[in-house]
Amino acid sequence: MIVEYRMLVTETLGHNRAALMAALKEHNVKTAIVTYSGAGDSGDVDGVETIPQEAIKALETSKVTMRLPKGEFVDGQYIYRKEDVEQPIIDALRAFTFNWVEIRHGGWEINDGSSGEVIFDVKADTCTLNHTEYYTESSCHEHVI
Repeated sequence: MIVEYRMLVTETLGHNRAALMAALKEHNVKTAIVTYSGAGDSGDVDGVETIPQEAIKALETSKVTMRLPKGEFVDGQYIYRKEDVEQPIIDALRAFTFNWVEIRHGGWEINDGSSGEVIFDVKADTCTLNHTEYYTESSCHEHVI
């Protein structure tokens, strides 16, 4: 079941990327940066920044249609499908970030956690995921005389 869900998320990334890039371009956004962090089994988006800064207000109220995987419990099993959902651009940026990070770095928020950013470079038409994983390292030594 989870494999089906992950496949749907992967299939929707390209569509959602294109929808977001078009929406950002429409609002004259040159760059949008979504930062996230998590540890100890919880994580969240820390913030969304835009260049120019004043564009952020338009992204909070203007909407974009995203293709999202939806699950429904039917006859003892989950059935997954894609559904087009209209949502504020700022929320769509957050959802896109969560989905992309989860597909590429599942469990990113567990234990020591991770952090990173997704950069939407509208002029270059690229999305870049910069991800840093944190871990505790240890070294054990035994000495006998």
